Amino acid sequence: MAQTITPSRAQINRMVGGGATSIVVICPPTNEDTAYAVVQTASLKLPTNAWQPLPLVSRLGIELLYAKPVTSKHPLFTVGGAVNTTIAALTLDCDPNSASFGKSTRTAMGGVAFKFADPLQQLSKAVLQPLESFITERLTAIKNALAGPGGVALATAEYEKLGPQAFKMVFKKHRAEQRRLYPDPSMGWAKLECPVVVTVPSCEACGKVEDTSDGGKAMMRCGRCKNVLYCGKGCQEEDWKAHKQFCLSK
Repeated sequence: MAQTITPSRAQINRMVGGGATSIVVICPPTNEDTAYAVVQTASLKLPTNAWQPLPLVSRLGIELLYAKPVTSKHPLFTVGGAVNTTIAALTLDCDPNSASFGKSTRTAMGGVAFKFADPLQQLSKAVLQPLESFITERLTAIKNALAGPGGVALATAEYEKLGPQAFKMVFKKHRAEQRRLYPDPSMGWAKLECPVVVTVPSCEACGKVEDTSDGGKAMMRCGRCKNVLYCGKGCQEEDWKAHKQFCLSK
């Protein structure tokens, strides 16, 4: 029987925040409970120009801003300690043709604030965690390709995979696993939407784009929910472990 975990109210608040304008501040984590804090944007009292874009994240189709003020009396920014691993990951240079390849273009000590560029969108740990993991894993794949016989050409091809469709598939698997562990509806995993919207019809498992031009064959749909597309039976079976958590949930 699959293990399930009952979340505490504190866990729920850290994941979903307290309102449409809430943001997540990452502090130097001594443990999971102190790594994330959800606060209201206004409470940080930051000027508009303190918020900066994240180009690599924008490449994935997600418009996030971050802020690390030079001076702030807010307790979440005055916590000392280690280098903030989240801002380091979200600013990695993953382009194998770049002189700064593999390095972070922005590092900071202590707390860093993140929010969606759209003030009506609510950011949460549930988005930041898989985003950070996805970027670091893609960088590893690019480095491995660069060190192999394919060299820069293959590494560049791997870099091109660092896009919205790839993140959407990773996010879906992460969300499915979390829903399995935390089935309590109040956690919101069933309704949490991927921050990336891919409008081009594509396979839910491998990301291949549907092409019906010149007599191309249309992709098959899930027979139960009719909401997702697959190249064929193989891709459908591969994706079922993740998709079954949400099939017919809408």
